[in-house]
Amino acid sequence: MKQGLKYILLIIIAFSFENAFSQSFITAGFIQADSICEGTMGKMKLAMFSNNADQKVAHFRLMFEYDAALLEIKEMTTNALFENAEISYPAAGQCMIIDTLAIPVNFQFESLDGTALVFEIVFNGLHQGIGQARFVSDSCYFKTEEDENIADFYQDSRDINIHPGFIEMTLTQTAMGCSVEDRGQAEIVITAGAPPYEYEWTAGIPYPFFPSTPNKRDSLPGGELGIRIIDGNGCLHDTMMMIETLKAPKIEWTYTPEFAVKEYPIEFAVTQFDDGYNWQWKMYYTNPVSNVRDSLDLGDRTTQTDFKYVFLVENDYEVHLSAYSMTTGCDTTIIKDVKVEVAKLEFNNLVTPGSNRFKVTANSSQKLQDVFVSHVLVIQDRTGRKVYETKDFPDDGWDGGGCPNGTYYYILKAKSTRKEYKYQGTLVILGGN
Repeated sequence: MKQGLKYILLIIIAFSFENAFSQSFITAGFIQADSICEGTMGKMKLAMFSNNADQKVAHFRLMFEYDAALLEIKEMTTNALFENAEISYPAAGQCMIIDTLAIPVNFQFESLDGTALVFEIVFNGLHQGIGQARFVSDSCYFKTEEDENIADFYQDSRDINIHPGFIEMTLTQTAMGCSVEDRGQAEIVITAGAPPYEYEWTAGIPYPFFPSTPNKRDSLPGGELGIRIIDGNGCLHDTMMMIETLKAPKIEWTYTPEFAVKEYPIEFAVTQFDDGYNWQWKMYYTNPVSNVRDSLDLGDRTTQTDFKYVFLVENDYEVHLSAYSMTTGCDTTIIKDVKVEVAKLEFNNLVTPGSNRFKVTANSSQKLQDVFVSHVLVIQDRTGRKVYETKDFPDDGWDGGGCPNGTYYYILKAKSTRKEYKYQGTLVILGGN
């Protein structure tokens, strides 16, 4: 009641001096911007506005105090109009704002809720409780450019609730996955706090927030699991736990030759295994006709640790090797891509002393022995006389074998697992005998 009478009295005083002194009435107050929680920071906004749009303010001074036992000011920022204001802290629990610059326009700034926002204050909640922020009446005034009259600020004090910075909860791992798969599950049960709660889970990389099952999370990898909980007061609570996993067998495998060619035996072999059993190989490819993912029938080779396989179709294959742990039952699957191509031969047909030799390479770098099961290479002169023959053509090629300069003919017969291929052409020897 007293506050209301004071408010009415000040308005009457302001109107009585308006004609003589062109005096305005300024009010200021605190607005709760977000929650202030024990141990964390939250924002308040200090609003000021004048009822006279034509008034120019030359100087104002404002002091407010707050409960230093519960709150601590961490930062204060202003809007553009008051960006040169001086801010000081004359005593613990007090803050003073002074601006001696002329303000050319009325400082009424409308926010979304219709209040004029001037200062933003970041408080740190020291302890749980209810504190107050209030204006010091004998330190709040302003004067206009037209006169030296002083008008007091008027505003009720503001209660600030510092919410608890803790909740009571249990965090339980409800399912245990294997070390190579994301199968872990966890659940949070809060027994004391301020509902409702929102949850954000972080395990390795941030997971999105799932409002449908907020206190449970599955598909978790092993290792550290972080949880952020926002309670009904807007307070943030952080916690973490370790998601345990069962050991999965460690396996490695390879295939040779690394450059896979169709109709040539490719050898697959396990190179490392630990506590593994029940091997299983699978091969998948995309059917070029139907464009549907299909699998190859490996027969008895499916459960072998090493085997040979001949690809009959040029394609990109996805090869899986899976195994289970004998102690934990966890499984491991190692996947590799195998690109199977057709053998494409290249011939270096010029032989010169020292450097150039007659060479045959497959797909730029492979040996004949890596793309064909067997081969025979014959070189003849122009009369048809055989000057060179081999069933194991060397990697570094043929140097001409002391043959005289001239043109020669080669015939290469090579066999895959299905059929025989024949290549023929000419070569030239320069600088020979």
